[in-house]
Amino acid sequence: YVYVQVMQPVIRAMDAGGLAAGVAMETDFSAPMLSLLYLITRGPVYDMYLLKLFAIGCMMVLFLIVMRSGERHGLGMRTEVLLALCMILPQGFMNAACSALPEVCAAALTALALALAFDMDRPRMPASAVLLGAACALSGAALYALPAFAYLAYCGRMKKRHLLLVPAVMIAACVPAVMAGMPAGGALSSLLNANSGTAA
Repeated sequence: YVYVQVMQPVIRAMDAGGLAAGVAMETDFSAPMLSLLYLITRGPVYDMYLLKLFAIGCMMVLFLIVMRSGERHGLGMRTEVLLALCMILPQGFMNAACSALPEVCAAALTALALALAFDMDRPRMPASAVLLGAACALSGAALYALPAFAYLAYCGRMKKRHLLLVPAVMIAACVPAVMAGMPAGGALSSLLNANSGTAA
């Protein structure tokens, strides 16, 4: 229902008039979400399949991160698989059952951010903060991960300057929509809408 009533009209408008057409429509999507929607629906495959494949791709990367981390620490294959499944199954159920694309994409990116931050062997804090910023730019669903990152900063495992990457990425993600004609103020306010729970 959400796809047909909310997302499909935006996609069809962008098919005809590019990103600028989507920006001109009145939607509850954030500016970065419109840009992502435009980017991942340009292929010849049915739009809904492409949207699901984006989240599935994130889950595959997450699975590989967990498996490689387990291998480096000598975990058994069974333990590695169970650990990986615990991380990707919630995303899989959401991807299968939820048609609210911003939440699906944000949850997938947030899971990747957490996996990189809590990697047992080589945590990648800057990359993790960038992914969290991208997730927050899409939906407020990513805000639930902030306590975990605050804990990392408090314990000294993550430099506080890395946390500044989160708002920086959120603002930078608005640039394509602004270049397509959305006022800068409108693009920034769309971030607030997305993170206040009002986005579709």
